[in-house]
Amino acid sequence: MVLHLAVALTAYVFLMWILGFVPSTFLFVLVAVAAWRRYSWWVSTVYAAGVTLLLQLTFRVALGMPLPSGLLGLF
Repeated sequence: MVLHLAVALTAYVFLMWILGFVPSTFLFVLVAVAAWRRYSWWVSTVYAAGVTLLLQLTFRVALGMPLPSGLLGLF
């Protein structure tokens, strides 16, 4: 599980600058939750979407921080 999360975190850092904050955060949380192997894929997907939305609202809206939009300009 530790190796799984280390690879996921490394991929997250690289994907952040390519895809942007929202898609890369969603994928990272989805992979991190999957590492636990406790939940089904649909529960993991809903959880990842909720965490991504919460982080987006916290940093971009409430704190007014600019977040990476990536090379593709997504979100």
